[in-house]
Amino acid sequence: MPKLLLRSTLDKISTIKNYQDLFHRVKNYEYVSFDIFDTLIKRDVPQPTDLFDILGYKENISNYQQQRILAEKKALMKNKNHTSLDDIYENLSYLPNYRQLKKEECQEEIRLSHVNFDILNFYKYCLTNKKVILITDMYLDRLTIEEILKKNNLLGYYKLFISNEINEVKSSGNLFRYALKSLNINPNQIVHIGNNWRADYWGAKKVKIRSIKIPTYKNRKEREYKDLFDHHSQDFKFLTTFVNNHTPETDNSYLKSGYEVVGPILYGFTRWLFNQARHQGFKQILFMSREGHLLKKAYDLLNLNHEIPSLYLEASRRSLSVPAFTLKPSLQSIIESLADNARVTTIGRIMEQLGLDVDCYTNQLSKYHLSLTKIWDWDNLKKNQEFIQFCAAIQENIFTNSRKEFSALQQYLKTIDFSLPTALVDIGWGGTMQNYLVNILNSLGIKNDLCGYYLGLDSRSVKILGTNNLPAVGYVFDCLSHNDDQDLIIKFRCLCETLFLEPVGSVKKYKLVAGQQVIVERYPYGYSNNQKKKQSQFIQSVQEGALKFVSEFNNSSIADYINLDSKTMFAPLYQLGTQPTLKEARRFGNLGFFDAGKVSFLAKPQSLLWYLGHLKILADDLNDSVWKIGYLKRLFKLNLNYARLYDYLYDIWQKLKKYTH
Repeated sequence: MPKLLLRSTLDKISTIKNYQDLFHRVKNYEYVSFDIFDTLIKRDVPQPTDLFDILGYKENISNYQQQRILAEKKALMKNKNHTSLDDIYENLSYLPNYRQLKKEECQEEIRLSHVNFDILNFYKYCLTNKKVILITDMYLDRLTIEEILKKNNLLGYYKLFISNEINEVKSSGNLFRYALKSLNINPNQIVHIGNNWRADYWGAKKVKIRSIKIPTYKNRKEREYKDLFDHHSQDFKFLTTFVNNHTPETDNSYLKSGYEVVGPILYGFTRWLFNQARHQGFKQILFMSREGHLLKKAYDLLNLNHEIPSLYLEASRRSLSVPAFTLKPSLQSIIESLADNARVTTIGRIMEQLGLDVDCYTNQLSKYHLSLTKIWDWDNLKKNQEFIQFCAAIQENIFTNSRKEFSALQQYLKTIDFSLPTALVDIGWGGTMQNYLVNILNSLGIKNDLCGYYLGLDSRSVKILGTNNLPAVGYVFDCLSHNDDQDLIIKFRCLCETLFLEPVGSVKKYKLVAGQQVIVERYPYGYSNNQKKKQSQFIQSVQEGALKFVSEFNNSSIADYINLDSKTMFAPLYQLGTQPTLKEARRFGNLGFFDAGKVSFLAKPQSLLWYLGHLKILADDLNDSVWKIGYLKRLFKLNLNYARLYDYLYDIWQKLKKYTH
């Protein structure tokens, strides 16, 4: 343990302030020498020996990592601290496929290698202005090392010196002596750069070569991510190592967040969905707008349509619920259906839910003393006599419009073969749209075989889907199948939906033109003016980063090895939602959330000093914020447990509400 701690401490040491410092440090040298592994090249594994674990997993050899480590130790003892892959595998010759294992290890080294972005620009500078030498203590053969360098576009070097070809190592200084002699240069003509304290720093100094020590590990991510679920922690280390090596070199923090936070859950969910659909024998996958848009793009990107085709269903709660009024043509059932959508509401929002143009009903609203903008608690509104009388006065208009929209919806649904076993996909959470869709299909006599697949299913799904015996499964959490499952998205649901949002307006309704042709009418996109267009670009950057992760991770051996456990892939997004940094709270808190015409920022408070004189406004603003943890983080700025504070304030709010009632 003390040895590992010392090694970890030495790994973090650097003799430069930052990587820009390198340009100045090499100014007076003709040659620049680079170590390769952990300097120019990073492996997509937490520790180099983890590669052996992946190899054992792929070849189905138990305890292979320990066998491979022991074989290398024996080879090093025999060859006085330098060895080759051939020497190592001589000690594994008892395995029937050891020759194939050796080839596969070389291929895995190539696959898991990735250029160190931190030093790449400096390396390119040296290619133009210096003679570049590569010196490595490595058991791999020259061909494999050259393939690794070629894959990562690290070309143009002058000489490559490999310890197992010369039978000398850097730590003794002898590999450096050999290089000096081979190049016919003096030590003062060359500077060496590497990450290992003993081999690169002191080994070079033994032959009077100036050496520069860089850190073995540098956090390149937007933040350090933690396994908040304490679940498959080794898998999580693999995931974050990959992310750290590959996160884009860009000043676009939204794109980086998309890569690091949204990318893993997007990839994990898409792969899980495909595996589930294949196992269940589904013939098509139907992604529902709008949050299903990004999910379908990931599915298409992974080229999965050749086995199970996918379609995009343009629908929304409003576009399905209004036509569904014809199925239970009673005013009471309509009013009850509105109650499922929101705890608080406005008359303007209700008119939209009823499918009617509010501008056509100003006289009736005035007659019953109803304001469009007043915020109502739904439990109070549905008991209000003037509201009930208003609804009774316009009910014929409600049903006439519903029948009209139902007819158009019927034509739209005919474009899809619902009789095929179909996976119906959406982000979540209660399954309302699946319930509406199945009821409408059944009323039309359209045979259907649908099963819902969601990022998560909250407690509402038990009432909406469970009581109607509609099959559905949640990836991260599933209250429908497991009553004790925790709703892990509840504290940042609107943030999550915003990050998955399709860059067009929500579906309003379906319209028949020229008798039979159906067009899908959408609301204006919430991000329309110049300021909001900029916010739209931020969301698109998040999604671009997420899809970049999907593409790159799919080509890695890591994707198969870690088994895509849902909690592992969800953990970065969960940390953003429940433990945001101040930068993250500001970055995403300024985005708007649009719901049935109502616009609110995710988390954008005034200053705490200002609120001290406006406590009532503070209470209202916090209540209106749809990402309260982000709001509290921006408000107080301190490193507090805002998820716990949120729970505490929520309990107080519920007690006050009960008391006032």
